[in-house]
Amino acid sequence: MPRHITLLFLLLIGSHLFSQDEAVIDSLVNGLENTPTDSVKFTYADELFWQWIYIDQTKGYEYGLEALRIADRMSEASSVAAAQNNLAIYFRMAGRYVSGDSILQEAIKLQEQKQDTLGLARSYGNLSNIYKTQGEYEKAIEVNLASMTYYEALKDTFGVGRCLNNNGNLHFALKQNEEALTYFLRALKISRRFKDTLGLALNLGNIGTAYKQLNHTQEGLEAYEEANVYLKNLGYERSLAYNLGNMGLLFREEGDFPKAYTYLNEAKSLLERNEAPKGLARMYDNLAKTALMQQSYSKALEYARQGYELAKSIQLTPEIRNAYQSMAKAYAGKRNYSQAYRYQEKFIALNDSLINEGNTQKIQELEARYESRSRESRIQLLASEKELQLKTIEAQVAGIRLRNLIIMTVVFALGLAVLGLVFYRQKKLLAESMQQIEERKVMDLKNQQQIIRMDAVIQGEEKERRRLAQDLHDGIGGMLAAAKLKVAAVSTHKAEMGEASTLLDDTYEEVRRIAHNMMPKVLLEMGLVPAVQQYAQQLSDSSSLAISVEVLQSIPDLTSHQELSLFRIIQELLNNIVKHAAAQEASVQFSFFEGEISIMVEDDGKGFDPVQAKGGMGMKNLEDRIAILGGEWEIDSQVGKGTNISIHIPVIRELMNSL
Repeated sequence: MPRHITLLFLLLIGSHLFSQDEAVIDSLVNGLENTPTDSVKFTYADELFWQWIYIDQTKGYEYGLEALRIADRMSEASSVAAAQNNLAIYFRMAGRYVSGDSILQEAIKLQEQKQDTLGLARSYGNLSNIYKTQGEYEKAIEVNLASMTYYEALKDTFGVGRCLNNNGNLHFALKQNEEALTYFLRALKISRRFKDTLGLALNLGNIGTAYKQLNHTQEGLEAYEEANVYLKNLGYERSLAYNLGNMGLLFREEGDFPKAYTYLNEAKSLLERNEAPKGLARMYDNLAKTALMQQSYSKALEYARQGYELAKSIQLTPEIRNAYQSMAKAYAGKRNYSQAYRYQEKFIALNDSLINEGNTQKIQELEARYESRSRESRIQLLASEKELQLKTIEAQVAGIRLRNLIIMTVVFALGLAVLGLVFYRQKKLLAESMQQIEERKVMDLKNQQQIIRMDAVIQGEEKERRRLAQDLHDGIGGMLAAAKLKVAAVSTHKAEMGEASTLLDDTYEEVRRIAHNMMPKVLLEMGLVPAVQQYAQQLSDSSSLAISVEVLQSIPDLTSHQELSLFRIIQELLNNIVKHAAAQEASVQFSFFEGEISIMVEDDGKGFDPVQAKGGMGMKNLEDRIAILGGEWEIDSQVGKGTNISIHIPVIRELMNSL
C-alpha cells in the first residue's frame, strides 16, 4: 500500500501512532543540505514533509515550501504540482481553506497541461477533502467523483475504493443513507478483493452505521460484528469501542436495554483503558440517555454527572451541554423541578452559545471567500512574491472597498438573522420547558391524591394487623396458656395428657409466631435493620436459602410508619425469593447517601421478565408501598441470571412532609 494512502487510512480509523527514527531524519536532512542535484534534493524535501506533517505541522510546512522552491528552480511542472498538493494538505489541517483551494487549482492546471492522470486524481482527492472539511458536501462529491474517474482510467482499483468510501461518507453527511450504503458496499468489494484488513474494518463499520440509520437492524449488527473481528486483530481498540457503542445504540433503539448496557459499558471500558476522554464523555451521555428511556432517573443522573465532570475537565463544550440536558430530564423525572429548571437553563444558554459560535465561524468563512485568490496562493508560499503584492495592491484597492461593503452588508444581515433565531429558539425552549413542568405538576398532584388514598388503605390494614396480632397474643395466646395449666394439673392418663400438653405448646408457639410476623416486636423495640436481620435468620433456618443482611452506610432514625412500610416491602421481596426464585443465596443491603435510603435485595436464582411480572398483584402492592414513601425502584433481572432490585426512598423529604 502506498505510504500516502496508508497515512490517510490511519487518520480515518483514528487509532494510529506516529513514531520517528532520528537516524532516518538526520540522513534526510544531510542529503537535502549536501546533495548538489535538484531532482534528488526535491525527493529529500518531499520525504521530510511527510515525515513531519502529522507530528509537527510547522516543520512539515517548512519542508513543503523548500520542495516547492526546488521544483520552481527545476521548472518541472509535475514536481511543482506535487509540492503544491503537499502544501494543500497543510493548509487544510491549518484551517486555511481558501489557500488550499487556490493552490490546488494551480496544481490542476499544470497537471492538465502535462496530462498527469495520477497527479490529477490526487489533486481532486485533496480538493474534495477541503470541501468536506468546510461542510460543502455537494462540491466535495463532485470533485471526488472526478478523482475516481482518473483512478479508473489508471485501473488503480485501490484508489477507486478509497474514492468510493469517501463518497459514501459524503452522502452520509447529507443524510442520504441509501446512496451512502451503495458506495460503502462497492468499496467493501474492493477491500475483500485485496484482502485489505484495515479497509475492511473501515468499510464494515460505515456499512453497519448506514444499516442502523435505515433501520435494518440485523444487517447492521452483522456488519459491526465482522468489523469488530478485524479491529481486534489490528489492535485498534478505540475504533472497536466506537463500533461497540454503535451496537449498543442499535439495541437501545430496538428496546433491548440489557444488551444496550452490555455493549455501551464494554465500549466505555475500552475508552477508559485507551485514555480517550472525548469519546468517553459521549459514551457517558449515551448511557444517561439509555437510563432515561427506562425511567431509571437516579442511574441517568449518575451517568450524566460523570460525563459532565469528564467533559468539564478538558473543556468539551458540546458534551457539557449534553450532560446539562440529561441532568435536567433526570431531575424532572425525580420530580425535583427546581434542579430540572436550573439545568434546563444551563442547557439552553450553552446551546445558544454553540449556535452563535457556529454562525460566527460561518461569517468568518464568508469573509474569507471574498478574499482575492490571486493574493492568497503564491504570496503565502514564496517570500520573493511580496514584491508582486506591492505592485498590484493599488489596483486592488477599489475591489477591496467594494468587497468590504458587501461583507459588511452580508454580516449585518446575517447577524440580525442569527439574533432573531437565537431569541426565537430560546423563547420556544423555555415555553416548552415550562409547559412540561406544569404538566408534570398536574400529574404529580393526581398521583399524590392516589397515594393518599392508598396510604389510608394500607394504614387501615396495618392497624387491623396490630389489633389482630394483639388479640392473638393476649387473647388466644392467654387462653392457650391457661388450658395448658389445666391439662398439667390433671394427673390421670399421663401419656395422653403429655401429648395434649405438647400439642398445646406447639399451638401456642405457632400463635406467637403469627402474631410476631404480623407485628414484629423487634421492629417496635429496636428498629428496621434488627427486624430485617431477625426475619432473614428465621427464613434461612426454615429453608435452604442463605440470606445475608449488610449495612453499608448507617441509616437515620425513621418514623414508625416508614420502618413498618420498609419492613413489609423487604418481607414481601424475601418471601418471593423463597417461593419463586429457586435461589441458593440472597442478600439485603442498606445504604444512605444525600438524603436517600437505598435498599438492594439481590439473589442468584432463576430470574424473571420484569415487564411481565410488573402486572402481578404482588408487584403492584410493592409499587404502591414504595410510591407512598415517595420513592422509586428499579428491577434488573434476566431469565437464568438472578435478580437485583434497588429501592430508593428520599428520607429527608418524607420526614419534612410528616412534620
